[in-house]
Amino acid sequence: MNLTDFQIAVLGDDTNEVHSLLLDIDRRTERDRYREAARQFGFDLLEHRGKCYAMRRELASVFGYSGESGLRMLCEKYDVEGVSIATFAPEVRMWAQENLGLHSRDGKTIFLSWDGFLLAGARGDSEAARKVFAYLLKMERAGRIAGGAMDAAKANEARLKQAERVVNIAAKFGKVPQPLQQKIGEYLDNILDITLGQSGQLTLFSNKEDK
Repeated sequence: MNLTDFQIAVLGDDTNEVHSLLLDIDRRTERDRYREAARQFGFDLLEHRGKCYAMRRELASVFGYSGESGLRMLCEKYDVEGVSIATFAPEVRMWAQENLGLHSRDGKTIFLSWDGFLLAGARGDSEAARKVFAYLLKMERAGRIAGGAMDAAKANEARLKQAERVVNIAAKFGKVPQPLQQKIGEYLDNILDITLGQSGQLTLFSNKEDK
C-alpha cells in the first residue's frame, strides 16, 4: 500500500478505496512498523497471535485528540474495527493488567491494530497527527530503498512519478480549496524532500484555478 494514495482516499472520504488499500498492507512488516512507531511516539503495545494493538485512548492522545470519542468516530466512519480487551484470551488480559494498568474487571478498553493507527495519521488535522504521518512516510520510503527493490535512479524516478500522480489527482478537483492545497503541498514535500511553502503552493495551483 502506498501511504500517499491512502491519505488522498481518506481525505476524499472514499471508503471503498480506503478499504481496498488497507487490504494491500504488507502484513509481514506490519508488526515491526507498529513497534517502531510505538518506540518513536511513546505508546504501549499489546501483542496477540502475531499482531500488535494499542489502546485507543492512548492513541487518541498521540494524535492530538482531546478525548477518545473523536478517534472512535473516525474509525466507525471507515469501518475500522477496534478490539475489546474482553475478547482477548485470559493470559493476554492478565498481561494487560500487569503491564498496561488495566483493571481486572475492565471489559471496555478498546485496542486498535495497525490499520487504525494508519487511519488516524492519514485523517488527523492536528500538528501531532501531521508529525506522525510524516514519520510514517519517511519510514515507508526508507523501507522501499533499504529493501533493495530499487537502486538510487529507480527510487528517484518512482518519487517523481508519485509526485505527478498526486498533482494529477488534485487536478480532478477543479478549483482546489486552500486547505487541500496545503495538504497536497505537504505530500510533495515528503515525496521530493523539498519545501514548497505557501508561495510554492500558490504557484502550483494558480494556473489551474485561473482557467
